[in-house]
Amino acid sequence: MSENERYNVVINGAGQIAGGNYSNVEINGAGNGNGNINCTTLECNGVINHQGDVHAQSIEINGTANFNGFVKTDSIEVNGTCSISNDLNTDNFEINGTLNILGNVDANNVEINGFVSTKGDFSADNFEVKGSFNIDGLLNAENISIKVFRKCSVREIGCTSIYVKGVKIPLLSNLIRSFDSRLDVNSIEGDVIHLENTTCKIVRGRNIEIGPNCEIEIVEYTDSLAIDPSSVVNTQSKVS
Repeated sequence: MSENERYNVVINGAGQIAGGNYSNVEINGAGNGNGNINCTTLECNGVINHQGDVHAQSIEINGTANFNGFVKTDSIEVNGTCSISNDLNTDNFEINGTLNILGNVDANNVEINGFVSTKGDFSADNFEVKGSFNIDGLLNAENISIKVFRKCSVREIGCTSIYVKGVKIPLLSNLIRSFDSRLDVNSIEGDVIHLENTTCKIVRGRNIEIGPNCEIEIVEYTDSLAIDPSSVVNTQSKVS
């Protein structure tokens, strides 16, 4: 087989995948991989444990995937459970299940409906959340939209605009999860900021609106500031 020739790999039972160039890789059973893989598509409906880097045009995880290496792809969709031991580089990022990343994430369009955890920094153009996340490092994005159904936490946020919306949930769920449905962050810096259900040490921005159920230690703004009566801001100052 020439270097440019690619073939499909389908595992329906138990099988091995060696490093190399492939067209479509489909795991319906249990697969173990060793070596760097370059493929057009990777679809896991079963279990895959892979040692090495993965480069793919698209990745879809409906089962369980463990990648011990760097992952680069045009799009990744996780409907099951996935872990990545290194960095993730992708254009389109959709998580409906669970994704754990030990490195950094560099993405364009991000949609989180499940849960995402990263040990490093997270960079994106558009960052939309209807699930929850835990980012140990910096979240840096142009536009951020978070609907706070469950607890979300990040060390720092830098953005052009951020809109955090508290979501009303049924009474029973509210009694059980009221303290978890918040965004916890050390600092937020952006141009246009709207916050609800947020706990933050310092918020800096041009136009800032502190909506309901927020606890903020310090707010620094350049143009405008509005604070909901239900929220607490310890110190506020207009800066030039």
